[in-house]
Amino acid sequence: MLCGDKMQNKSFTKLVLIILIETALFMLMGTIDTIMLSGYSDNAVAAVGLADQAISLAFMLFTVISTGTIILISQYIGAERIKNAENVAIISLIISFLSGILLSGIFIVFNEAILSFLSVDSNDTNFYNTTQNYLLIVSIFMPFAAMNPVVNSIFRGFNKAKISLYISLFVNIINIIGNAMFIYGWFGAPILGPIGVAYSTAFSRTLKIVITIILLKYFVKITPHENILKNFFKRSKEVFKVGTPSALEGIIYQVMQFVVLAFVSGYLGTTQVTTRIYVLKLTMFIFLASLALAQANQIYVGNFVGRKEFDRALKHTNKVFIVGAFISLSMTLLFNIFNDQLLGLFTNDSEIIRLGKSLLLLTFFVEFGRSLNLIYAFALKGSGDVNFPLITAFISMWGVVIPLTYFSIQLGYGLMGVWAIYAFDEIIRGILAIIHWQTGKWKKKALVK
Repeated sequence: MLCGDKMQNKSFTKLVLIILIETALFMLMGTIDTIMLSGYSDNAVAAVGLADQAISLAFMLFTVISTGTIILISQYIGAERIKNAENVAIISLIISFLSGILLSGIFIVFNEAILSFLSVDSNDTNFYNTTQNYLLIVSIFMPFAAMNPVVNSIFRGFNKAKISLYISLFVNIINIIGNAMFIYGWFGAPILGPIGVAYSTAFSRTLKIVITIILLKYFVKITPHENILKNFFKRSKEVFKVGTPSALEGIIYQVMQFVVLAFVSGYLGTTQVTTRIYVLKLTMFIFLASLALAQANQIYVGNFVGRKEFDRALKHTNKVFIVGAFISLSMTLLFNIFNDQLLGLFTNDSEIIRLGKSLLLLTFFVEFGRSLNLIYAFALKGSGDVNFPLITAFISMWGVVIPLTYFSIQLGYGLMGVWAIYAFDEIIRGILAIIHWQTGKWKKKALVK
């Protein structure tokens, strides 16, 4: 369907489905956490949502490593330089763990400053302490969480994505059971609310990395083909050179969301914060197909570029976008048809449901732009052209989104204004990415010569 080789099409579709299911499981865990916590209290949802926003920023730093890993591995494998790919994998695991230790320390030491930036009201002692404790518990186990995106990249790059999927399924079940224990008191466990969710999340992430490392050695059979210590900085430089621009784009996005959340929290209040959290939880499932297609296509583009099959990469990506846009818009339509039922999963608050339904209507524009932006930006990264998406993201988000969001809130447009600005940002960046892709300038950016 996407390219001339039927076997290639079948393999691509299989990879997309595996990434789709695994990413859905990851997103589903966040949604299940939210639904379970909403039964505890709406304030618990807001507390965890604020802490997770800060943690998401740290996770974008880890994508410096995972993004560099997947791009390098896919191009090395496309060029049939397997030993180089294995060396990159080993180095990436080491530097991800070390990075996790560093960021864990930063979050623990500066947790009060982070909460202050998020405008968490210190006068509301219960809410403040809940948010702070959740943040601290998850931060302690951050070194293990830092390795998760890297091992996923390694499995996918070596065509073993199915193994990563099975691990995620098992660990997610463990996480759900852990949440239920500490929220509902299953098996005689103490009812701890958000703090219990933090313990469950930390344990499941640590368990996942332990299982993954064992299976990575057994199924992928990665072995060092060079002196790791001697070449540590050389290989690390390769990973960071490719991964840093790509990850900075994501970091810029998360910081933008961080600032927008601070505006919403500081000027609009808890109801608006909670509505934003619920709608974002729902829309994550809408753009899931485009994200899976973009990530799978990135690997294929890397393989094509490694083999110097540039025209194949170009045509494949254009067809992937058509599929992605169709699925995203269809999903948005379904979510609007069943908006009462979906929002009702989270809350009975009529004001939150009313505002949430309005935001879902604007999501048609957001998701079309996001599909366009995701697929072409990931394709550019897979080719080695990692700087263009970064530049457009910086200009759009910091030059347009943040100032417009501030003024729209001051002018009384509330969350509706915020969502309209989200749509504008995604569409503009998507248009710029597709124009750049069609010029073919990315063909000169191949990493494997």
